[in-house]
Amino acid sequence: MDKHEKRYFKTHSYKNSDLLNLFDAINKQKIYNENKLKKVFRNNPVFVNFKVLKSNLLKVLIKSLSDYHSSISVDSKLLNLLQQAEVFEKKNLIEIAEDFLGKAEKIAADNDRHNYLLMIVYFKTKLSRATSLMPKLEYYLNTESVKEDTYLKTVKTNIAYQRLFIKSHIIYNLSSLKSKENLQAAKSLIKSPLLRENNKPSDFYSLNQYYQLHFFYSMYTNKWSSRVYIQQKEWISYLEEDKEKLPIRALTYIGSLVNLMVVQYKLNKNEEFENSFGKSKLFFESLSPKIRSEAIVSNFAVYNAPTI
Repeated sequence: MDKHEKRYFKTHSYKNSDLLNLFDAINKQKIYNENKLKKVFRNNPVFVNFKVLKSNLLKVLIKSLSDYHSSISVDSKLLNLLQQAEVFEKKNLIEIAEDFLGKAEKIAADNDRHNYLLMIVYFKTKLSRATSLMPKLEYYLNTESVKEDTYLKTVKTNIAYQRLFIKSHIIYNLSSLKSKENLQAAKSLIKSPLLRENNKPSDFYSLNQYYQLHFFYSMYTNKWSSRVYIQQKEWISYLEEDKEKLPIRALTYIGSLVNLMVVQYKLNKNEEFENSFGKSKLFFESLSPKIRSEAIVSNFAVYNAPTI
């Protein structure tokens, strides 16, 4: 846990002094040592059943982390809204359920969550069938079913790119074993119809993987061309077009800047490298503590590596 998550836990989540005392004691340890903890609390009767107390602390920590991140995680927001819609659907409060689904649909559409959009249509269809009202059923057939087909097509595209991405990681994680077979597998992968210049996907997630896969191929083969340089700049420009979404896409944006900087370094574009570093530093410093996940901090730390 980072300092902000710890502060939230202590001030918002739980007021049980015994659990807080155990949390503080564990937090002071650099390396977890249960025997030392038992000695510290050996005279406290509450700590007799240490296993149960430790289990209770874990439960409230999980709840605290979930609450803390629910306000910034798009997936958490959507899951909560869908859960609330389902609760009111079961109570036959259809209009309230539809209101929650409407909110979820807007968030999902704004954040390219086509898998959730597909799920939302499913829930809306359930509501339409529950009411048995002809206008609602006709609206599904004439409007919602068309959106459903579009979302399904996009989700299938996402899955296809995801499978390519996973294949690439299997190949590239064997980078120390650059056999002819692995190199041939990498060449076959990059020749996939999904990675052709004239076949770029239109949705955010597939497009991200499209550019990542081209970058990883250059990394694996150690072949750096103007083409991969143009591709990475193109992707950064795409991300920067929507300034409002950059904080939500912070991990993708910083990771993509890392990729661009590697290409600039390899092609001796030193001035551009410095500019990209300055841009990334300003962006990183502008992020709120909640958005600065461990993954983002880790990605940003790549910039400070002595070699690339």
